[in-house]
Amino acid sequence: MCTAVPLIVPADDHDRLRVLAQSSSAPEHSVLRARIVLLAAHGQSNTAIAEYLGVSRPTVIFWRARYRERGLTGLVDAPKSGRPRVVEQRSIISAMVNESPQMYGAGQWSSRLLAQHLQIGKTTVQAAWREYGIAPHGGDGFTFATVPAFTATIIAIVGLHLGPHANAVALAVAPRPCRGGWTPSTESAVSAEHLDHYRRYRTARMHADGPPEMESAVRHHDPGEGLAGFCVRLAHTLPGPPVHVVFDTEPPASVSARSELSKHPHVRIHHSPTPMAWFHLVDVSIALAEHHHSTSPH
Repeated sequence: MCTAVPLIVPADDHDRLRVLAQSSSAPEHSVLRARIVLLAAHGQSNTAIAEYLGVSRPTVIFWRARYRERGLTGLVDAPKSGRPRVVEQRSIISAMVNESPQMYGAGQWSSRLLAQHLQIGKTTVQAAWREYGIAPHGGDGFTFATVPAFTATIIAIVGLHLGPHANAVALAVAPRPCRGGWTPSTESAVSAEHLDHYRRYRTARMHADGPPEMESAVRHHDPGEGLAGFCVRLAHTLPGPPVHVVFDTEPPASVSARSELSKHPHVRIHHSPTPMAWFHLVDVSIALAEHHHSTSPH
């Protein structure tokens, strides 16, 4: 097998791990973890260990890192007595957006790897992805469960319309999903004040039968602007990069706005399957845009 810098394992730990690795009565996962650490201690590379043991490379990297950080206790699962560990779905999405899987040698999060990172079940991660309509797709890219679906690297929110009949968000995206490299810098057109406005609107919608009267916010804020006017100005003032406009409703509420946007080849039109899905999309987009801004060179 290929060699790498050996993992430092004290003699006492090495003896205990060797006994565990040869045990026929210990749990299978415990035996596997012991074998990963022992092979790493002998200088085998992560790829070689993964191939030899028939597991994924991120799994090897994960348990290697856990041992380095916590020793033998890091190889033991937390007690499962009492209520299981509960992590809010928004916290799962936040970890996916703001934390890098590169610490485990992976280019993107998988549900299994993110579950290991957060110490929760893989199905819990998958449920959060379904609820928010998002899944990782290569480097900084994500696939969004809109209609039609799209895959992109979101770099800024360039428009946000909140109205009595339909809502829309305009997302500037990189020309192609990025793999940890630089992406074009596009300034967000939605101020912190307008984002607070959106959050109040979202709360009102969740606790009311009908939508409250709200305004649109993009570049030069115009309280009297309707959805169609918002889209006209958006299309003419944003010649590039590619822009995806996502409505929270299907036609006919947005038919005139869609008609205007369809004249511009750099704009792609989508709608969310449900109003709640639209709010999730906007929340995730805010986080992605902020993350891109904080990690891009200025």
